[in-house]
Amino acid sequence: MSKATASLESLTLQAHCKKIVDETESLFGQYSVSDKTKRLDQLCDILWRCIQFKQKLECQEDTYILWCSHPKMPFRNERMYSLTEKMDPEEWVELSLWPCLHKVNSIGEWSVIEKEIVTTSSLSISLVDHSGEMELQQGEEVF
Repeated sequence: MSKATASLESLTLQAHCKKIVDETESLFGQYSVSDKTKRLDQLCDILWRCIQFKQKLECQEDTYILWCSHPKMPFRNERMYSLTEKMDPEEWVELSLWPCLHKVNSIGEWSVIEKEIVTTSSLSISLVDHSGEMELQQGEEVF
């Protein structure tokens, strides 16, 4: 998306942003103790910053990919940060809380811009590796 296209879509994006904020407020506003006007302004600001971030990524020559690991995938220290602070390769992803941001350049090389935030645990069951191939844990059989 070019910068010109992004600026043309600005009014439409603002309308969508307002709709999302209004819908979120109607669903969850009753549970909040904060000032409604301030809360709506903050949510709109967060959404608008996300939209602008996405537009900046789309204007780049390189490709950017957001990646979330599935539960039971092996923990990879080079692209993940664990909130449980266990960086052991024997740990497995329990839950992905925030995606990893990868940059893929024109010749297909990947680099991690921002690590994925996960919670981890020690498991001893069949797990799915990043490559999609099954890994068997000690003592398991293939049927």
